[in-house]
Amino acid sequence: MKPFLLRFFLVLGAVLWAGLSLTGCAKARDQTRAKQLMERFSQHFESEFTCAMDGLELGGKISRPNPGSGVIEMTAPKNLAGLTYRLDSDQVEVSFSGLSFTLDKSAGGVAGLAPLPQALTALSALLTFRPEELPVREGEVWKMSATVNGKECSMLIAEDTGLPVKLLLEGGDLEIELKNFTFLG
Repeated sequence: MKPFLLRFFLVLGAVLWAGLSLTGCAKARDQTRAKQLMERFSQHFESEFTCAMDGLELGGKISRPNPGSGVIEMTAPKNLAGLTYRLDSDQVEVSFSGLSFTLDKSAGGVAGLAPLPQALTALSALLTFRPEELPVREGEVWKMSATVNGKECSMLIAEDTGLPVKLLLEGGDLEIELKNFTFLG
C-alpha cells in the first residue's frame, strides 16, 4: 500500500506543479500581449461613436489628427447634426449652424460644457504607452484605467482586433461606444 501512496502523491505533486507552471505562463503571455497592444497605440486616431446622454442617443465622429488638437463632430440626433467641438491645447471652439464661440481652457468651465471634449482628453491619455500601467484582461476585452483631470475613466480594448471599443467616463456614468476606430500614425 505504501508504494501506491508514494506514487499517488508524486503524480499529484507533478500535476499541481504543471498547473502552477501553466498559470504562470498564461500570466506572462497576458503581460506580453498587453505590452504589444499598448506599443502599437498612437494618440492620433479617428473613430465613430455613439452614446446616450440625458435621454438623447448621440452619434458622431471623434478624432485627434495632431498633438494637442482634436475634433468632435455630432451626426445624431438630427437637431444636433453639425455641432462641432474643436479643441487645441488652450481653447475649445464650439460651432453650430454658422455660429461659433471660443472658450479659454484656463478660464475654467469648459469641463462643464459637455463631457464629449473630456472623452477626447481621456482617450488621448489612455492611449499613451506607460509600461508600468498595462491593460488587464477581463474576459474578451482588455481594460485600461486612468485618472484624467481628477475623474476616473477606462477604455475597453477588443481582444481580437486590439482596438478600443468603449470608453467609460466618470466611473462608468457615461459609456461611449467606439466604432471603426483607426490609428492615424
